Amino acid sequence: MKPAMMALAMVALGCAAPSSAPSLAAAPHLKAPEFPESGLIRKKLPAPTTSVTVAGGGRYLVFHLAKHRKLAIFDVTQAKITKYLPMGGDDLLIAGGMHHLVVVSRDHRVIQRWDLKTFQKGLTLALDEPGQIDQLAMGYASAGPVMLNTRKGLRFYDPQTLKRVSYSEPDNLWGSHPQYPAIIRASADGMAFTAWVPRISPNGIRLLTLEGNKYSMRSQHASAGYLIPSADGSLVLTSSGVYSQELVKLNKNRFDGLRCLPALHPAYILGVKGVGPYYGQTPKTHPTLSIFTANDRQLLTTIPDLEELTGTFGRSVPLDQRVFFLPTANLLITLPTTNDEIVLRKLSIVDILQKSSIDYLFVESVPARAIAASETFTYDIATRSARGKVRISLDSGPEGMKLKRNRLTWKVPTDIEPGPTSVILTLTDASGQEVFHSFTLKVSNDDARPKAPEQK
Repeated sequence: MKPAMMALAMVALGCAAPSSAPSLAAAPHLKAPEFPESGLIRKKLPAPTTSVTVAGGGRYLVFHLAKHRKLAIFDVTQAKITKYLPMGGDDLLIAGGMHHLVVVSRDHRVIQRWDLKTFQKGLTLALDEPGQIDQLAMGYASAGPVMLNTRKGLRFYDPQTLKRVSYSEPDNLWGSHPQYPAIIRASADGMAFTAWVPRISPNGIRLLTLEGNKYSMRSQHASAGYLIPSADGSLVLTSSGVYSQELVKLNKNRFDGLRCLPALHPAYILGVKGVGPYYGQTPKTHPTLSIFTANDRQLLTTIPDLEELTGTFGRSVPLDQRVFFLPTANLLITLPTTNDEIVLRKLSIVDILQKSSIDYLFVESVPARAIAASETFTYDIATRSARGKVRISLDSGPEGMKLKRNRLTWKVPTDIEPGPTSVILTLTDASGQEVFHSFTLKVSNDDARPKAPEQK
């Protein structure tokens, strides 16, 4: 396993990962598929899909072809379906991780694990969950956990053993409305989960973040539409704007009228305009896609005329399962409203910025968000600038943190008090413009794994 993914796997299972390992931003570089001169590829699916699941760190899109009782594995690096997995049930919930798919067959009350390297079924167990099961979620670049949402509340499962694990807190949170179940989503790194309840008012704004062998909860009695964590869980992206981890709305005017979505990379977020109906109005023009930096939410570019997204969507395939931007593969993938085709566009942020007149300066890297006492935090800061000659200064950080050129290091004291610590960096370039790069690092002296619940 590569160092970055090893770190993700360890964090996702609740144990301490070496902070010197690359962050989520260093997920495997995905090879771009071969494109014709037009820069556009359209691929037909054997049947309309009923859901789309990201897995393998963004390499795979998994289409549920309910008509054929199969999962179609689409490899974005090859721009084609490379495997079909037969399913023994019709009523499925699917979650993707870095190395596995987890499938719950609600009609047969079983849970399965499929290996993404061999595409073989690894484990099948009876699902000992009474009552209605509503949702399943897992970070697509993580080794778990899997969140299962039921009418009696949420549950966590270990994708290796398919057994329940506990995060030292009650598991009866996020209980669904008896008629309208909560919808949940996971960040790519598997550390943040959101939930909202459509068709009631307010929908609720709920965010759960994992911290070692525990979790923390934030919520608001309000509506923001859907709620999708950014890739590293530092933002909550909604159909009515962008929120911080503290559930504070950010840059309100900038995202007005945009439905915000995560990119398959923590340095970028997306905003879609013109998908309808929106506030009861059907757009008269084709949808557009705007790409922003995640750190300071700068607008980098807008892609016009995504005609395949024109129209209305059924509830079975929501917007966040229709738009996928993979910066490391220079690739934008969309699912048209017909649900039976994939549209792939060659899209390089670097090329767009170099051809533009934008005087840009932003950070493309993302730091680790957690560190244990006695470890060494190391963060290599990657920047992009139109003018070059980027200089970085450390304005604020914990005692002992050092910056040498673009590398930030900190030997965490063994006896440090656990809790959050803030870091503020300032970047300047040859044009004289200045931007801030700030983040919070959570320090812990508890590296315990989540525990299996006690048997009664």
